Amino acid sequence: EKVQKCYRPIPALSYGIDYSIWAMDPFGYQLTNLVLHTLVSVLLFFFMRMLTRGRDGAAWLSAVLFALHPVMAESVPATVRRFDAMAALFILLSLITFLKHTETYTSGRKNILLSLFFYALALLTKEISVILPFIIIAAFVTLYPEEGRLSLKSLMKAVKETSPYIILTAIYIAWRSYVLSGIGGYVTKAEGIAAMIQTPVNIFTDYFTVMAYPVDFLGIGMLFSPYPGPVKKFFFGALLLIILLRAAPRKRMININSSAANTLASASRALLLFSLLCIAGYPLFADYINSLIQKAYEGSGPRFIAGEMNSKDVYGVETYIYKARDIILNTCFMLLIFALSGTALAKNMERIKRLHSAPFRTRLCLFLLIWMVLPLGIYLATSVAGRYYLYIPLLPFCGIISIMLLGGAGCGGIFTAFVLSVSLLWYSPLFRDYGEWKESGRITSGFLSGLSESLPEMPADASIRIHDYPDGIASYEKITPHAHEVVYMNDYNIKSWLNLKFPGNRFEVSIENRKRLASPPERVDIETVAGEGKDVHVFIKYYPEDASGHLSR
Repeated sequence: EKVQKCYRPIPALSYGIDYSIWAMDPFGYQLTNLVLHTLVSVLLFFFMRMLTRGRDGAAWLSAVLFALHPVMAESVPATVRRFDAMAALFILLSLITFLKHTETYTSGRKNILLSLFFYALALLTKEISVILPFIIIAAFVTLYPEEGRLSLKSLMKAVKETSPYIILTAIYIAWRSYVLSGIGGYVTKAEGIAAMIQTPVNIFTDYFTVMAYPVDFLGIGMLFSPYPGPVKKFFFGALLLIILLRAAPRKRMININSSAANTLASASRALLLFSLLCIAGYPLFADYINSLIQKAYEGSGPRFIAGEMNSKDVYGVETYIYKARDIILNTCFMLLIFALSGTALAKNMERIKRLHSAPFRTRLCLFLLIWMVLPLGIYLATSVAGRYYLYIPLLPFCGIISIMLLGGAGCGGIFTAFVLSVSLLWYSPLFRDYGEWKESGRITSGFLSGLSESLPEMPADASIRIHDYPDGIASYEKITPHAHEVVYMNDYNIKSWLNLKFPGNRFEVSIENRKRLASPPERVDIETVAGEGKDVHVFIKYYPEDASGHLSR
């Protein structure tokens, strides 16, 4: 469980402006989100047009891919998630004015001051904006190299040119620490070893896979079911044998006496082999792994597994079987990403050292790649991420795809970029229905309406305890595509709504448990039952009753 402590005055101001115009009408808040997203997409067009030196095709494709990316179904519809769109808006404005400053130097300090101003607004919008000085350093090193080789001297010059942004960052951190009486962020309760492993592994793996493959239209999740049948076992057994036969001629996978590039390539090949063997081998050993988990769940299995099952009273054994599957496979896919990245780095190491002589397209892709990776460090350090956190990394990702497709990245690169572009557009929210958002709003509206009608019957200082509040709809999880991180209200959200609807109220609100609904209900009612003292229990009823689903927490 995480408790957030943050300082974001600019988004708070935007909510205040929305409230002054729209009051409690959610349409206006969602309209603001849509306008923000549209502005960010337009700015990405102008930014990429400047980077590509006037190539409208790459700029248009970047903007279209970003605007219509399936991940936007996780971010744009949710009013509470406008922080990333606003931060992206100010980051792009800061980078555009920075590029104008570096390319012309004719307007004195005007553009650099504007860039710093927009950066200050970005910092006051969301903390992820602290990556901007590093983006600018990467721009100096990759796009404007003054030496034939990458050197410490060129890097230090880039840091010197970026010093105003670094100073502004230090001022922001000091002010934030003063306001929050500390650095703030997320306060995380102690977790088990499995969670400590699973969280960073999931963040790392999802970071790259969701950007390129946000919709599992190939059914990879079902392919790696923890309950494989004979056909799957035969298939993966044959695949494992092929991998071993292909690797057999390489008697020595790592040559420590070779050059740095060859050593990295050899190590990457070894890691690639290991990760592929583990991925192909999981279905073959899944039954044995499941049996260990089953024994631990019953109290007779390995202690290190049983020690991670702290919520057996809430979750069944299948939850832990799927969790083990996710830890194993995500770790393997993370190692696979490391291996492929190491291979690419080894192959291009000499080009990276000679940035000045490298084609501009190569340097531009390297710059965008560095930008794309930078937020990952923040997410890993804070152990907080989600699909909607990919909003800002998607800016450079879409730029890379457009350059690969239109900039001549070789047949393999062009084909990869084309397949990615078509799949992302095919499952775009513009063409596909992510209906759970509509159901979430309808359920929430029905609950709040019923609660509002019941309030006059409650004590003025009632402690409202809500039971069976929804946290998702199971039927949507079987649909391709579907939204993965739909918002349902928390107790503090309900309390805030009560404060706006009934100013000066003394109600306390807590959600006692949540329920995952089997299917969208046609109607939502509430039933109130007086408890001890000030307690009032609010039970949510879903009709028809077969939509009620099961208790999730």
